Amino acid sequence: MVTKIVEKVFVGKDIRHVSIYRKGDTRRCYNMIYVDGATGIAYAKRFQILGITRDKTYDLTLGTPGSRIIYLSEHPNGEAELLTILLSPMSRASKKKFTFNFAQLAIKGRAAKGNILTKHTIYKAQLKEQGISTLEAIELWYDERTGRITPNNGRGQLLGSFGPSDKLLLVFKEGYYLVTDYPLSFQLDPDAIALVEKLGHTHLLSIIFYHRLQKKYFVKRFMVEGRGEDKKYPFFSSEADMCDLTLVTSAPSPKLALHYLVHPTSEQNRSIIYDLEKVAIKTIKAKGIPLSKYTITQVNFCHE
Repeated sequence: MVTKIVEKVFVGKDIRHVSIYRKGDTRRCYNMIYVDGATGIAYAKRFQILGITRDKTYDLTLGTPGSRIIYLSEHPNGEAELLTILLSPMSRASKKKFTFNFAQLAIKGRAAKGNILTKHTIYKAQLKEQGISTLEAIELWYDERTGRITPNNGRGQLLGSFGPSDKLLLVFKEGYYLVTDYPLSFQLDPDAIALVEKLGHTHLLSIIFYHRLQKKYFVKRFMVEGRGEDKKYPFFSSEADMCDLTLVTSAPSPKLALHYLVHPTSEQNRSIIYDLEKVAIKTIKAKGIPLSKYTITQVNFCHE
């Protein structure tokens, strides 16, 4: 049943699952094992909930009296997990424990009967391993104005096509980055984000930051570590509270336009092109090197 959110409502007893329903979500699927009340046969199915009538009760089993759900899970991106199926000790089956992979089932409608899993009595269905998506790759877009990451909407910056093993790189102005699984609907604080990209097999970051105590701009280049554990990787030194991130890029050969004063007391400005490719790639813990011995008034990336 799908119902409107209100302060207080009675929808029934023995509720197995509650979540927010998103109309038109074609990637969300449900994996389920149920026992038919008439035959005792256990069925496995994967299904979507698309067209619905609000407050109408839909049967996910065959509808026979005594039918019951053994296992149910919801997945926002069509993931298919592995289960360990334990049969009743009283079962006549010679093999009372086996592994079942939902990936072997096609995703169908909610009214689908499903495939026979076993004709024997199931004692327990346990999660063995979280699975990956069985759906095709999806295009993700980042709206720099709102901070929203959404699929296939064509607004903002195209992050690329994402498959089950792809990750998202988020660089924060506060001075750290993290690598995370890509979300299908996610909102970031655009004022806190410096860079959002699809993580490559090798990912090089070049950052420019200003040290307020030393009153100098620094540059450092390092390879991105981490592969999706949502761990924060700070890239400033122990004086992080004195550092302000100015620029960041993953371009392999970035160039900077530096504007600087010839002398601190002079108003004469000069400019040069600074090739960051000449800066050595070091570890993320490296302090970085000064961009110039002169007083820098402005620094920007050159877009060729």
